[in-house]
Amino acid sequence: MLTAVRARGEVVRAQLKARADEELELVPRKERKRVETEWSERIRRACRRVETAALDLALQVVALWYADLACLAWDAGELIRNVDRRDALESDAGPDPQRLRAAVEAVEDTRLRFQLNVSEDLACESLAYRLERLLAA
Repeated sequence: MLTAVRARGEVVRAQLKARADEELELVPRKERKRVETEWSERIRRACRRVETAALDLALQVVALWYADLACLAWDAGELIRNVDRRDALESDAGPDPQRLRAAVEAVEDTRLRFQLNVSEDLACESLAYRLERLLAA
């Protein structure tokens, strides 16, 4: 998941870097350092926003998947959101619905932590360990 998020950030970085290079060609030599610094900061922030948004979306999908698994475990199949993926959901079924609810809470807690600008790598690694512990049969 983090690899896909980083790839999305790299696309944005490349696009903004191209724009920065175009602008730098028009800037006088004595202002070049200031403009480079401004663009560097702008690129860093834009990539961070894009990566965080993509990771948040991915985690939201994960939470919804666990919620759908819990619905199936509670025999409430009419409440699942991924109706087009019902076969995949049924093949993933197994954990106790209370554990799945706790997994949803863990994912949502991780999503909230991103608002505090925590490291994505550490937060996702922590989430993986928490989910492994919660969902172990």
